[in-house]
Amino acid sequence: MNFRKYIERIKYLDELIRKEKTGTPEELASRLGISRAQLYNIIDEMKAEGLVINYTRKRGTFYYTSNKKLEIAFSMRVVSEEENLKIFGGIIYSSPIFIDGRKLVL
Repeated sequence: MNFRKYIERIKYLDELIRKEKTGTPEELASRLGISRAQLYNIIDEMKAEGLVINYTRKRGTFYYTSNKKLEIAFSMRVVSEEENLKIFGGIIYSSPIFIDGRKLVL
């Protein structure tokens, strides 16, 4: 699964739980485009981070039992060749270096 899509899915799940508008586990899994088992795996991961999530059959929704908030920070950008040289101390690891016809092993 695409990492960005996974993060967006967790953000959406968090929003639905916070609003208490998830529906049944089957409906929620369908809404997220995943299986019920995958849904529970994600919920278990969220619980492992310290969120307390319960389900009520009476209202047919998942809900949080504390005021803790989920914060997800993700950043992605393309690094130029010049920046790459600075980051790796002047050596480009993806390109082999040859001296006198022999490959130099770093």
